[in-house]
Amino acid sequence: MKLEQYKQNIRCIGFDDLPFNRNNKHTHILGTIMRASGYIDGFVYKIIEIDGLDSTEKIIKSIESRYKDQLKCIFTHGLTFGGFNVIDSKKIYENLGIPLIAITKKEPNMENVKNALMKHFSDWNLRYYILNIPEKENLKINNGKIFLQYYGISLENAEKLIKMFTKNGTIPEPIRISHLIATSIKFGNSKGF
Repeated sequence: MKLEQYKQNIRCIGFDDLPFNRNNKHTHILGTIMRASGYIDGFVYKIIEIDGLDSTEKIIKSIESRYKDQLKCIFTHGLTFGGFNVIDSKKIYENLGIPLIAITKKEPNMENVKNALMKHFSDWNLRYYILNIPEKENLKINNGKIFLQYYGISLENAEKLIKMFTKNGTIPEPIRISHLIATSIKFGNSKGF
C-alpha cells in the first residue's frame, strides 16, 4: 500500500463482538464501515459460534460481496471473538487482499493463552498457531499505548492507518463505534472500553 493512498475518503471496517454468555452457543460480530473523515458508510452483522472457528469465514463473507474493493484495512478488537473463536489474519488477506490490524489495550500473556487453549480445546495447537501468524508491536498513540497484531501491511502503514482513524483515545473509530453498538444491543445502553 502506498502512502499516497491515505486520503480522507478511504474506507476501513472495524469489528467487535457482542458481549456473550458461555451458556449460549452463538454470539454476534458487528462491523462498522467508515471513512477516515469520520463518515459512516454502513454496518455488517453476523452470527458466530462461541469458541467456534467460524469468525474468519464470517468476516470474509460480510466483506467479499459488497465491500471488498472499497476497503483498505480491516480493524478488529483483538484476534478472538466469542471466547476463543480465533481470527485467521492470513486467510482473510489471502481471500480478500485486505490487510488486518488487530488492536487491544495491552499485550496478552501468550503463555496463559496457550494454557487455556490446551485445557479446553483438542485443536489448541491450530488456534495457538493462528494467533501467532501476525506481526506484533506495542504502539504509542494519543498519549496512550496499544498492542497491535498486523498482517498484509507494514508497521509504518499500519501506524498511519491507526492514527488516521483514531480521533480520541487509542482505539480506531470503526472498532469503537462497533463496540458501542454491540454493547447497546446487549445491555440497552452503550459501554466504552
